[in-house]
Amino acid sequence: MKVSALGRFLLLALAALHSTGAAQDPGMMLVNFSVPEPTPVGRVARSRIVTSVTRWQGLGAQPATRLQRTNVSAYLARSGIFSAATADAVAAAPIDVKDVVTASTVTYLGHRVSLRRGRGSIALTNQAVTQNGFDSAPKLTVLMPQLERRSQFSLEVNSALLGTDGSAPAGDDYRVVFDQIPADLQVSKTVTEDGKILLDFTTGDAAVTDQAVSFELYRTFPSLNPTLYGEDYLRHAYGAAAPPGTPTERRATIQSSSLRWTPMSSLFNKNRAATVALNRPPLKAIFAGFKLAPAVFKDPAQAISDGDLGRKNGYTRSEDTPLYRAIQSTGSCLQNIVSLDGADLTHAAHGWVFGASPTCYDIKDWQHEGTDFRAQPGQPIYAMLPGVVNAARPLPGGTVRPGGAVEVTLGRFTDSGGYANDVVMRYLHLNACQLQVQAGQTVRAGQLLGYISSRGTGPCTISFGPHFHLDVKVIRSRPAAHTNVSDYYFVDSLLFVNQVYRYLQNAPTADAPVTPDRAPTFTGWTLERCVRGSQAGPVLRAGAGVHRCDITIDTVPNGARPVRAEFSYELSYTGADGRPVRIALPDMDVWDTHTSSSALRLMAQGAQLRITLPLSVRKRPDRVYTELLVIGRLYFDNRASKTITQVIKVQ
Repeated sequence: MKVSALGRFLLLALAALHSTGAAQDPGMMLVNFSVPEPTPVGRVARSRIVTSVTRWQGLGAQPATRLQRTNVSAYLARSGIFSAATADAVAAAPIDVKDVVTASTVTYLGHRVSLRRGRGSIALTNQAVTQNGFDSAPKLTVLMPQLERRSQFSLEVNSALLGTDGSAPAGDDYRVVFDQIPADLQVSKTVTEDGKILLDFTTGDAAVTDQAVSFELYRTFPSLNPTLYGEDYLRHAYGAAAPPGTPTERRATIQSSSLRWTPMSSLFNKNRAATVALNRPPLKAIFAGFKLAPAVFKDPAQAISDGDLGRKNGYTRSEDTPLYRAIQSTGSCLQNIVSLDGADLTHAAHGWVFGASPTCYDIKDWQHEGTDFRAQPGQPIYAMLPGVVNAARPLPGGTVRPGGAVEVTLGRFTDSGGYANDVVMRYLHLNACQLQVQAGQTVRAGQLLGYISSRGTGPCTISFGPHFHLDVKVIRSRPAAHTNVSDYYFVDSLLFVNQVYRYLQNAPTADAPVTPDRAPTFTGWTLERCVRGSQAGPVLRAGAGVHRCDITIDTVPNGARPVRAEFSYELSYTGADGRPVRIALPDMDVWDTHTSSSALRLMAQGAQLRITLPLSVRKRPDRVYTELLVIGRLYFDNRASKTITQVIKVQ
C-alpha cells in the first residue's frame, strides 16, 4: 500500500485491535537497521522504550525517517482511515525503538523480526483498528517508511495473537491474506518445522518508501476444496439464455469453479425465496443485467472475474462503484432503493451501498464495502446461499464496536491467471452472543445464522444504530510459483445478489445440449513411488524432508495435449485429543508449459501422463498422521479439463 505525502499520508490499516494484556506492552516497535552484506551474526546495538509522543521526533541513530520526524498521532490521523481517538491511543502507547547494526533478531509481542541485509526503518503494530472497524480478524501491520534497494527481513508470525478463536493455529491450516502488496516488494511465505508461519520481505532494484502492508489469517476447510467443474460445465453455465434478440455466446474465461448456484433464500424470512425488486427507477438499467453482461447473463463467478460487479482493493479508494455513482445522480442517499423480499420494504436497502462515501456515508474518507439494510434488534438473519462457515465471531473493535459476524465461503474459482479465488459472503452487525453457527460448519440456504444486535455498551451489542450489513469478499490466492500468499478485494454485494438472481432466472436447464471439446479418457492412475534420498516407497514420512512422488495416468489419447495442472491437498491426522482431523492445506502447486522452474513436473509419454510432485509433511508431536489427499486438475490445449484424486499414506 502506497503512503502518499498528502491527505492520505499513511494509508496503512494499523491492524485490528488485539488486547496484549500488560499495560507496559509497546503499542509499536520501530527498528532502524543498517546490516552489511555479507552479514555477520551480532546483536541489537541499542533497545529502548519510548513512552512520550514528544520524544518521537528524531529518534534513532540509524537513518532518520519521515515516520520519526512526524508526531505519531498527527501522522496517523492525516490518513483519513483512523479516528482521532484511535490515532491518539496508538501514539500514547509505549514505542519500542531498536537500532540494529548487524544481522539480528528482534521481538515484538511474540513476533520475531530477523534483519538479513540492507538499510532502512520498519515498524510493527497490532494496537489499532481501522476507522470503520469492520476488519475480518485481528491484523498485524508492517510499516516501511524507508527501505533501501536489495534489503531483506523476515517475520515469524505469533499466530496466537492473530488466531480467530484465541488459540495458536497451526501454520498449515491458514492462508496469510494481505490487504495489498506493493509492486516493489516481494513477499513469500513458508511454514517452519514447528508450524510457525514465516514471511520473507525483499526489495529489488528499487527502494521502498512510505509503504505499509497489513495482513490477517484466513482458515481453509476441506469442504472448500472443490468438486471442480471444468470446461464441460463452464461452457454450459456461461452460455446461459441471453435477452431476446441477442446472440448467445458460449465462452468461459475462467479455468475451473466449485461454485454451483442454488435458489437464494431471503435474508430476513425463513420460508421465503429472495426476490430482487427495484424501488428507484433510475437504477433499472444497472439491475437489469445489460450493463453487466450485454451479450449473455453470465455465471456470477465469471462476472466477478471479468470485473462486472465493481471492485475495491484493500484500503484503496475505488471509482469502480457503478451502483453508488447512479445513486449519487438521483440524490437518493437514504431512500429505499431495492428490496430482496419483493414488494416488502420492511428490510429494504438504502443508499449506504458498495462504494458509498461522504456526504452519503457518515465515516470520513471511507468507502462502504457492502450494502446496509433496515433491520430491528432481534431480527433473525438467514443464509442466502449454501457454503462453509469460515468464521463466526465478534469482529475486532476499538472506537467502533461492530458486533458479531458470520462469514460463509460459497466456493472457489480459478481465473485465467491461475489464481484461486474464494468467494466469501459476510453477514455483519449480529448479536455477538447469539451466533447460531461455528467455523467449519456447512450451512444450507435459509439456515439461521444469528440475530441483529441492539445498540449498547455490553459485549454482545454494537456501538451504532441497529441495521444489517451484507458484503462479498474475494480472497485471491497466488499460486506457489509466484509468492505463495493471498490478497483480497470486495465486490458489490447488491450487484452480486442481483447477478445470481438473474442468472438463475435465465440459466439453461440441466438437459440443455452441451458440445464441449473432450479431454482424453483417463482409464486409471497409479501412485508409483515417493522417493527421498535412497529410499523409495508408497509412503510419505513426516519430518523426512521433501519427497518426489510419481503418479502415472493411463489415457486413451485423442490429440489433446496438457498445458496446465493444479494440485491442492488435504492432510488427515489424529490430534492430541484422539479425534480425527482433516485440514485443507492453503497453498497450491501449479505446472504449466511456461513454468520451466517449477519443481512440479508433467510429461506425456505415449498414452501415459507422468507427474512428479514435490511433497513434504512436517513432523508434529501433537499429531499422528494418516494420509495426504492429492486433488489434481489437468487442463488441455482444446480447453477441456479433467480431475484426479490420489491418497498417499503418511507415517
